Amino acid sequence: MGVIEGVVALFTKQKCVYWGSPVSDGKGGYTFAAPVEIACRWEAKQELKEDYNGNRFSSQASVLVNQDIDRQGYLANSTLVALQAIATAKGYDINNPRDFPDVFIVRQFEKIPMVFADDDFVRTAFLFDQG
Repeated sequence: MGVIEGVVALFTKQKCVYWGSPVSDGKGGYTFAAPVEIACRWEAKQELKEDYNGNRFSSQASVLVNQDIDRQGYLANSTLVALQAIATAKGYDINNPRDFPDVFIVRQFEKIPMVFADDDFVRTAFLFDQG
């Protein structure tokens, strides 16, 4: 672990649930890998951002994470245990993030290297409300 990643680990004391590896289902939607709980620092704040294609969007949150995540993946400001309880109570599919309210799409993911190291990064996801 590099210097910056060590500092990021000090700040990522919250937990969130991540559904990654989005694959087109051929019907306009996606399927995902099983959800996992990851360390994060969730900042619920709106800001105007621009994605890789130059499209502006209103980010609902910025989330500092300590691993790479996929654009078009989903994040929930929750624990996996809490979401599994909701899924059981409401009959939701835990593998489908769109079943849950307050789950956000990763619209933009930034991975910024430390100045003098190419293996030490700050990783931030910017989230879009799934509507």
